[in-house]
Amino acid sequence: MRCASVKVPLDYTNPTGPTIDIAVNEIPARDASQRIGSLLVNPGGPGGSGIDFVAGGIDLPSKVLDRFDVVGFDPRGVGKSTRLTCGDSTVPAFLHLDSTPDTPDEQVALDDGAMAVADDCTQSAGDLLAHMGTDNTVRDMDTIRRALGDAQFNFLGISYGSLLGLRYAQLFPHTIRAITIDGVVDPTQDFATGLRQQTIAFEKQTGAILDGCPDGGDGCPPGGARAAYDELARRVEQAPIDGSNGLSLGPTELADAALITTYVPSAVSLFYAALSSGLNGRAGPMLQLTNAYRTSVDFPTYTAVECTDSPHPVGADAYHAFAQELIGVSSRFGGTVANELLPCAYWSTPIDSIVGPVTAPDAPPMLVVGTTGDAATPYQQAVDVAHTLAHGRLITYQGNQHAAYGASACVADAEAAYFVDLQLPPEGTTCNN
Repeated sequence: MRCASVKVPLDYTNPTGPTIDIAVNEIPARDASQRIGSLLVNPGGPGGSGIDFVAGGIDLPSKVLDRFDVVGFDPRGVGKSTRLTCGDSTVPAFLHLDSTPDTPDEQVALDDGAMAVADDCTQSAGDLLAHMGTDNTVRDMDTIRRALGDAQFNFLGISYGSLLGLRYAQLFPHTIRAITIDGVVDPTQDFATGLRQQTIAFEKQTGAILDGCPDGGDGCPPGGARAAYDELARRVEQAPIDGSNGLSLGPTELADAALITTYVPSAVSLFYAALSSGLNGRAGPMLQLTNAYRTSVDFPTYTAVECTDSPHPVGADAYHAFAQELIGVSSRFGGTVANELLPCAYWSTPIDSIVGPVTAPDAPPMLVVGTTGDAATPYQQAVDVAHTLAHGRLITYQGNQHAAYGASACVADAEAAYFVDLQLPPEGTTCNN
């Protein structure tokens, strides 16, 4: 693996002005004589590390690894790139607060914590904060393409990475060779609509997970997972359960631990066991799941992008009303989904909305992958995006995790045929394995 950095403009409207560094890494094509080009990848977020994604062992078909240099990058604000220097103390404090407040004092504490995050980033992040929107990262991606010397662009975008791929097709359609998007974000959904659809899907998927471990089932907590979850939620609402290293299991930690099960099926059995541990006063197993959820992205970058890309509720009253709406959709998870982004209500930088359909009529065909049981990016979004694109081809994976990457050999084979030979799967293709 090779590592480097690329200098990009801080502000693309001032291309000769200040620059920032974007960290990249590359696994060279295994068969250099048959090399097609570079394949840029992004694992999602906003705020996910492409450097870690590639360095951790990229799960792509041999045909792709043979023919492409696989290139990861840390988006601006993240990891080894020029970072957003805020949130080190304010973010952990905010995330520990009860995200579904049921007393005035809890609501005041949550508002104060969100304002502290927003103020910290305003004061500490410098000029970068105003240039964190998705289209800036898309332009960084094209700068990386040019730095690599590639005339054409190949890209695999997962989850939020799908929005990067769609916006690239909008801004740079003529440089594209092949783009696959997996776990698709619908660019027509604004901030409130996207979180509302997520909440509906999370409630449905976690409900199925809780019901999948009944009383007396193998490895299930006493009374079954649903009753155990609600009892543990009641207890941590009264008093958090102490863990190690100064951490404790409160209502928000419990909800975040439950949500990771909708992303990673292998976490479900761990979650069932963690419910039993929690009821026995041991917080450690559940906090490990919480940590897996929270460390998947860089929170300041995640927040900065979400607060910039779309109109959203501004101020305490408007945001409280929005949060109450989502709590009405899901009493277990609506508050967590909404209030995780409560700092947006107090964010200082202006909104630069990118909400709207992407048709990309001048771009070549794009492969769109949707997973039927995906809660984070519900399947219908992939269907809608594929139909909206002038040249979109949908492939469906029958599964219950977030995105098909690493889970479906059938999807991987279709992606290999597309990236290597530009051969799309037939209309209506569905994968069951």
